[in-house]
Amino acid sequence: LGNEKYKSKVAYKTLNPKWLEQFDLHLYEDQSQELEITIWDKDWTTDDFMGRCTVILSDLEREKTHKITKELEEGCGTISILLTISGTTASETISDLTTYDTNSKEKDIIENRYVSKEIRTVC
Repeated sequence: LGNEKYKSKVAYKTLNPKWLEQFDLHLYEDQSQELEITIWDKDWTTDDFMGRCTVILSDLEREKTHKITKELEEGCGTISILLTISGTTASETISDLTTYDTNSKEKDIIENRYVSKEIRTVC
């Protein structure tokens, strides 16, 4: 995804590997929305290319975990992944706080819940 690349651990001596790993990638609106996954069979001499697939991230709903199974292109087999796109984009964050209206009741609730009494008496 973009310039980010991750490599999983090697799953030794299995024809049906399960990696059970998590990778956190950064997704930016001005970059490609395609996640490319490439599978290699690690050997003692040379690694063998098994196939690749591409997941179009712009097609996926945000804040939802998707179970995706893809056929490997240029290879054989399938890969199944769980993928969640989470977080906010630049367009979803508050950038101009001059128009932000504070709700004093909401502020008091948050302050009572998360700010210790010692700090409140100092402020």
